[in-house]
Amino acid sequence: MAARKARQTPPSPRRLAVQVAGQFLAGGLVMVAGLAGLARAAGVRWHAGALPEDARNAIFVGVGAVVVLLLVWRQLRRDWPDAVSAADAGRAPTRDYLTGLPDREGLRAALDTRLAAERGIGQAALVLLELRGLSVVNDTRGLAVGDALLGEIAERLNTAFGPDSDQAGVVARLSGDEFALLLDAPAGTDPAEAGLRAAQRAVAKVDQPVVVPGHTLHVAGRAGVAVGDPEIDGPGPWLQRADLALSHARSDSTDPVCLFEPVFAESARVQAQLESELRAAIEQKQFELHYQAKVDLADGRIVGAEALVRWRHPAFGLQMPGRFIEIAERSGLMVPIGGWVLRSALKAAAGWPDVGGARPHVAVNVSAVQLADPYFESYLDAALADSGIDHERVILEMTESMLQLDSQALVDRLKGLRARGLGLSIDDFGTGYSALAYLKRYPVSELKVDRAFVTTLPDDPYDHALVGAILQLAAALDLPVTAEGVETPAQAGALARIGCTRAQGYRYAMPLPAPDFAWLLHHHPRLPVPEQASKARAASP
Repeated sequence: MAARKARQTPPSPRRLAVQVAGQFLAGGLVMVAGLAGLARAAGVRWHAGALPEDARNAIFVGVGAVVVLLLVWRQLRRDWPDAVSAADAGRAPTRDYLTGLPDREGLRAALDTRLAAERGIGQAALVLLELRGLSVVNDTRGLAVGDALLGEIAERLNTAFGPDSDQAGVVARLSGDEFALLLDAPAGTDPAEAGLRAAQRAVAKVDQPVVVPGHTLHVAGRAGVAVGDPEIDGPGPWLQRADLALSHARSDSTDPVCLFEPVFAESARVQAQLESELRAAIEQKQFELHYQAKVDLADGRIVGAEALVRWRHPAFGLQMPGRFIEIAERSGLMVPIGGWVLRSALKAAAGWPDVGGARPHVAVNVSAVQLADPYFESYLDAALADSGIDHERVILEMTESMLQLDSQALVDRLKGLRARGLGLSIDDFGTGYSALAYLKRYPVSELKVDRAFVTTLPDDPYDHALVGAILQLAAALDLPVTAEGVETPAQAGALARIGCTRAQGYRYAMPLPAPDFAWLLHHHPRLPVPEQASKARAASP
């Protein structure tokens, strides 16, 4: 109990001043109320001018006390932070309840101590270590098994890097799946190399199987390293550097360990600024859609269009998706942006005219973030209902990498979308780890061949063979194929000769704003197609 009381933060100076002033005023008011009651009982008329001198003095004293206390509070405000810091410095380091290691507050205390020493700070390295797969263990084996795994990992790290090891460092647990190591590099060694080696050793220890009663568990580690710097102002910036390095390790599929570099901080600043601007763009409706035609290679008829989002930045003009989509997905902004794209694309496509007896379809890209959103079907159904478009005219495009998640939840969601009559297309087919199992497991209705295979198709036998194999596979599964990035007559002709039925690219039309694409449909519903391509398609069985 005494330890708990010692850790309580003292009340703020504002609260102290208010409490004491309240006590003064309450005392004065009680005295006045008592005198008023006595006056009424004695039949004396009560009014402000008839206040006894003692009562007036009590009120004056109370008001004066409030003024004095407010002046005292004003002074305390300047001195209070130092007083609280001094009190905090005297606290015992706090511990993680599960592992017994120092927690985040304990680590900050260790960093404070190391920074206060100043001498040799450049030889210190901070490592942030993250466990990948802990949530899966908790979800499938239960929290008790997950806690046992964490206890074993903590023991390994503390044995290898803790105060009783040859490293004589500090090992802390910061959150559910994050640990930290604070180490000093041996004299005469490069602290960056020493920190990286320690991080690699830590990751290796995490990667080893963990055996708990009845279970053999596997998790993986990744780590960010930040070397001490005399210019670091407190534990916060040091932790921030290590966290930025860890963020880069997360995005690097080849190396689970990353050393902080100054450019990371600038990159984080730029991304934070871009995220802020994206939020403003959503509120101010700065996004717009452009539509790129998809044509039938046999006769040039426009059979559909892909809706492509653009950002009309107030300072930098029209921004392509590559500039902002990744940050939108990481920040959670892809859900509102994607919802707007669906509503706008379906509404525009609902008004397109017939072309050759059929109304063109519209293809809309959806991200993994959107498909993981539990409300995705809700705002999709609302967009379908509001637009009134035939469901068969809507195709949702997904990248091949999304299908590598291979979860039953994704399978069930995609089957639900197909049950609504919507089409599902695999975009950039052939660029990822293409597996025939995807085509069997997922209810796909179209394949799109990536532009990387189309660019050199006329001259590269390897690409020619690959595209031909994809087309044969699609024909066997009765799936239409659209080739992306078609820019030249030679590419279009080569595609037609090997049996491709649809194409999309600058050869036919660049992405156009909605009014321009509507004009194109009304005035040029059939786009130029090379003569040899038309003959080749007409002669094919």
